[in-house]
Amino acid sequence: MTILSNSSCTNHGAAFLSLCKNADEIVMASPFCYGDFSAFADAIIDIGSIRKIVFITTAKNEEIAGKIDSLHSFCKEMDRIGVQWTLRIDNKLHGKVYIFKKCDQPVVGIISSANLTHNGMEMNHEWGVQIDNVQLLEEMESQIVKDAPDLLTIEKLNEIKDRVMASCPLGDKKTESVNVEIDDIVHPYQVAKGIKIFIKPMGVAENPIFKGDFSKDKRMYFSKRRPRAVRAGDILIVYAVGGRRVVGVYEVMSQPIKEIGGMKRWPWYVETKCLTPNLSNHKWEHVCPFVTQIAQDYVARLGKSITHVGTKTLAALNFGSDKIWLADDYGRYLLGKLMCMERER
Repeated sequence: MTILSNSSCTNHGAAFLSLCKNADEIVMASPFCYGDFSAFADAIIDIGSIRKIVFITTAKNEEIAGKIDSLHSFCKEMDRIGVQWTLRIDNKLHGKVYIFKKCDQPVVGIISSANLTHNGMEMNHEWGVQIDNVQLLEEMESQIVKDAPDLLTIEKLNEIKDRVMASCPLGDKKTESVNVEIDDIVHPYQVAKGIKIFIKPMGVAENPIFKGDFSKDKRMYFSKRRPRAVRAGDILIVYAVGGRRVVGVYEVMSQPIKEIGGMKRWPWYVETKCLTPNLSNHKWEHVCPFVTQIAQDYVARLGKSITHVGTKTLAALNFGSDKIWLADDYGRYLLGKLMCMERER
């Protein structure tokens, strides 16, 4: 084991480049990174042996406006020098780890306080250890990758870039107050092609809902007209009449069924499966978004319609509609946001 210190001649940057000489792949985990990767790429290509880099970092809503250009730079520079790259996201990442591999096997690694930045690698008073225990390195790499399941492709980065630009029309991307919601892009919930997403009220004005456990609800009711558009496999995002917060996400498990002798006002139902048991078990009362507010924010930020018929409001819910078929982009955005909240609970 070797101690690394930026206060000595063997700083992190020098050690990093030295270890690259006997490696053909790098797995590097760092929450902060170079704003411009061109110098890093030049150093890598000068060494000549590196063929692949796996970079694990963060992409949080509150930081992405100031970080998207950095992530783009990493991908662009790796393409320029012909190095295969993978970009993985772990928004709980705090540690900094650099593993150097040869023929798909770890050879040596650095565990450190040093971020992948100029200050972290050379200037700050950072300390780290260099280890060559192959078994420990394999276990560490396995855990690091497991903790970062979300991949960012160039297509996703471009989508994030467009959203950042829409949220920062004046180009002031480094303003601390800028918060760009990208959870639905970074952590997408996979929905098969052709699946429809609906927003649906639960409760009535005479009996508003402000709290409750709806995680075990297996039926969702509709009004007197058969809900022909709703089919098995579709998604219902349900909100509470009164509280106005989203209660949870439910997958439709059956075709519409008419309940004989049931509620006159709500005779039709579909069997459902709750996809957000953690949120729908009381937590929705405090953490879930208000259904109208999140829609208004989306429209204000992107200017897109939110319903399948092209409107930019959910006004139909105020006139007794028992569901609204959401526009695909907005439905997936809202679904992704809610499923991310579910995972965090």
